[in-house]
Amino acid sequence: MNHDEYVEQVRISLRDYFERLLDERDRQLQVQMTALEKALTLAREEDERRFTQLNELRREVLTDRSQFLPREVFDSKDETGLRWRETMVKDARLLSERVMALETRFQVWAAVLAGLIVIMQLLSRWLFQ
Repeated sequence: MNHDEYVEQVRISLRDYFERLLDERDRQLQVQMTALEKALTLAREEDERRFTQLNELRREVLTDRSQFLPREVFDSKDETGLRWRETMVKDARLLSERVMALETRFQVWAAVLAGLIVIMQLLSRWLFQ
């Protein structure tokens, strides 16, 4: 095989060269498109998973919120509780004062009775001597 024949076999037309370049570029673009589509699919799946988790978290938050009293209800109940507490404290103070008054009366009567007993004993000693 001489040099001219070899060159003729190796030589390709400019058109074939560009077609091969375009085919290779087309294959590369196909690979890129496939990779991008797969990445997009994975990103969508990840977003869907995150949205599902967020929806579950939202349901939990709403469930938790439903277990709490609104501020207005708490304040009204708190005011009612404070009024009830003030009434109970006032009633307890009145009961305490009444108990003290009864104890004082009891002590006075006990002292009077003790004095009478002492006087009666003194009189009985004086009379029966």
